Amino acid sequence: MIELSNPEEPATCTEKGEKLCNQAEHHKNLFETSGVERSKKVLSDTEEKLKVERNWEKGLVTIVESMARLGFDRCSIFLVDRMRNTLNSYLSKGVYLPDCRSISLKDARYAGVRCICEKKTIHKDCNVEKGDQSSESGFSVWVPIMVCRKPFGALAAGSKNPITKKEVKTLEILADMGTTFFERTKMVIEPVPEKILKTKCKNWLNSSEIYIVVEKGPEKSLTMFCDIVTHGIPGFAVSRIHPENLRRKYKLVQTPMVWLSESWDENTTSPDDLSKLNYMIGEFIEKSTESIVLLVGLEDLITQMNFEKVLMYLQELKDFIALNNSRLVIPLQRGILSLREYSLLEREFIVLEST
Repeated sequence: MIELSNPEEPATCTEKGEKLCNQAEHHKNLFETSGVERSKKVLSDTEEKLKVERNWEKGLVTIVESMARLGFDRCSIFLVDRMRNTLNSYLSKGVYLPDCRSISLKDARYAGVRCICEKKTIHKDCNVEKGDQSSESGFSVWVPIMVCRKPFGALAAGSKNPITKKEVKTLEILADMGTTFFERTKMVIEPVPEKILKTKCKNWLNSSEIYIVVEKGPEKSLTMFCDIVTHGIPGFAVSRIHPENLRRKYKLVQTPMVWLSESWDENTTSPDDLSKLNYMIGEFIEKSTESIVLLVGLEDLITQMNFEKVLMYLQELKDFIALNNSRLVIPLQRGILSLREYSLLEREFIVLEST
């Protein structure tokens, strides 16, 4: 009889199971480590980009792209629109994005509204089915962005997989970076009146209106603006003309001014940075019991965007001006607009023809 040598006993099922579990745990640790390193890298890159950026539109793009790099399937920045008292989707990236673009801040059914009103992170565990467009299931995490302790907007994120607490913490760090960026680059616009003249105001304009002044240059608009601010009404000037030239020519000392330019000079904003311009005008009007705003550069805004978008912006601004006892003066060069566009302005605002 041939004797067979005893082979090494095979591993038991229990031992195999333990080995597989150890391998799975090892892979999980590697995955989590790589995820942590990726998050650190993304946050570091974002912080460096925001440190040297001043344009809010570009900063918003950087933040949304960073959310996508963090691995979220759906990401968006919602901004508070104080003029309409809504929370609006401003920039989004991803798949199966919710169709909701604007939410009333009075509608507490929405997690985004609760995030803004309660000034805290809202985290809802949920999975999104393909084609689901509801705003409630589209984003499972909302993180507020605060500017000067007031709600400025919110980061909204969603994923096909449940979002972990670590991922929520990463979003909160990103939101804090946004807060730092917006507070660093915002301009302090205070409604300070000029020295009040004893003479009678020759160019008085009623409040709650937008005035479009059709003229070759902005001289008539500037004259009207200066006449009103030197008779007790705080003003704010946004102009393509350098502030120092305006102050020197029209003898304005206290009136806050912003230069509408691509320059990186102090107190400057780019014509394509509508979110920043909107914030500054809104903040100034809210601080004043009565005011006047001058906007020289409507043509630049139309070039950067288009007439329809600018018209929509002015329509929204008109209601806000009416509610806050303000007025807006805008010079418009002759021949810039088509007859149709000009008719739309006449229908919505008071158009003055300068002689």
